[in-house]
Amino acid sequence: MRLPRPTRAGSEASPDGRMSLEQHLRELRYRVCISVAAVLVATIAAYVLHSSILHLLTKPYCGLPHGYRLVHDRCTLVVFGVLDGFTVTMKLSLYAGLVLSSPVWLLQLWR
Repeated sequence: MRLPRPTRAGSEASPDGRMSLEQHLRELRYRVCISVAAVLVATIAAYVLHSSILHLLTKPYCGLPHGYRLVHDRCTLVVFGVLDGFTVTMKLSLYAGLVLSSPVWLLQLWR
C-alpha cells in the first residue's frame, strides 16, 4: 500500500526528471516521516514483547554453570539504580524496534 504524496498545483516534475530544492525537501520529509513511523510502530511492538526478547537475550547467561553467575542460585539480572530496570526495557525495545524496522528505513534510504 502506497501513501499518497502531497502535491501542489504547478509542482509537476519536469520531463527530464529534475526537481527543485523545495521538491527535494518535500521528498526528504516524506521519507523521514515514513522511517520514523516504522521505527515507532516496531518499537511499540517490541515493548509489548519485551519479556520474550529479554528472555531470549538472557538465555545464554542462564545456561552458564552456577559458579559463573553473579547470584549463584538464580538466573537474574542485577540493576543498581532506581530506574535501571525501566531504562533496560526502553533501550531493549528501541534497539529491537530499529532492527525490526530496518527493512523499511533501509528501503527509504535506498530510494
